[in-house]
Amino acid sequence: MGYNQFAGIGKETTWGTAVARSQFFRIFDGSVLDHEIQQTPRTQFRSRDPEGLFKTRELGRATLKVPMAYNGMGKLWEACFGKVVDAGAGPYTHSFTSEANPYTRTSAPLIGLTVEEFLDLPDASLESMRMTGGRVTGFGFEFRPDVEPMLDVSLIGKQTTQVVKTASPTFPTDADLVHPAQVTMTLDGTAIVCDSFAVRVNNNLRERVPLGTQFVDAALGQGKREVTGSFSRDWTTGTKQGKAVWDAFLAGTDMALIVIATGPSSQVLQFELGTIRITGKAPAPVEGEFNRQEVEFTALDDSGTTIFKLTETNNVATT
Repeated sequence: MGYNQFAGIGKETTWGTAVARSQFFRIFDGSVLDHEIQQTPRTQFRSRDPEGLFKTRELGRATLKVPMAYNGMGKLWEACFGKVVDAGAGPYTHSFTSEANPYTRTSAPLIGLTVEEFLDLPDASLESMRMTGGRVTGFGFEFRPDVEPMLDVSLIGKQTTQVVKTASPTFPTDADLVHPAQVTMTLDGTAIVCDSFAVRVNNNLRERVPLGTQFVDAALGQGKREVTGSFSRDWTTGTKQGKAVWDAFLAGTDMALIVIATGPSSQVLQFELGTIRITGKAPAPVEGEFNRQEVEFTALDDSGTTIFKLTETNNVATT
């Protein structure tokens, strides 16, 4: 992967119709734009006959691994969550919410994204891969002391084509990047000390191919989005610590989890999971490590709370 590889995105006004890219990100190993063609054998031809196959559908797929930053990611966050409200007069706040699946038949606040991957190649005709109609199928990230925080986003779109590079990028500065040392957590309002946190969102999108075309139509949600995650820490005593979390698991008690990254110049990313319940394996001491606790949870769409919310504070007026 070339040193100068990056991606640009633009918010479409008509699904599947390319627009100019307005936000750019450096992307790293694992990032890729691809075009998928599915073919089906015709029954009246031999399997190796060149006329024996026909295309059933075409679609674009993308995976982006983007360094997490305090600004310059607004359109990508909006694509992930589905809704954003900008407020303030400097510093500004941007509230990204996900009360329901953002891609439904009756309400689709986000039409789609044009995503362009710029490659560090000598052939100008192959410098860029562009996907239109991109919708986020899932996203996630983790905080660990030894890993640079990355937002991992998966998309499905109408198609991906090779084009000549169309834009020059601008990126967030190093000072705007999130560092694990800037992250704190609270559980039901009580500060907890953890050495890892991870969350994953599945938008449950369904691919659709209508009659009259071989390209997929705009992907729609086939159910509510699913939010799961985990955190790990030393087993200690006290409020919301080892045994208290074990007891909450046994009783099926719901809790609120907030994860905050605080950067320079009053920049903040606050991730709020209003209602979580410990699921999966019991949060008992890790085998062979009796002072360690691994906790797995599922976020719930409870009335009066948001299943997953991001409040971004920075010096940028709009996303």
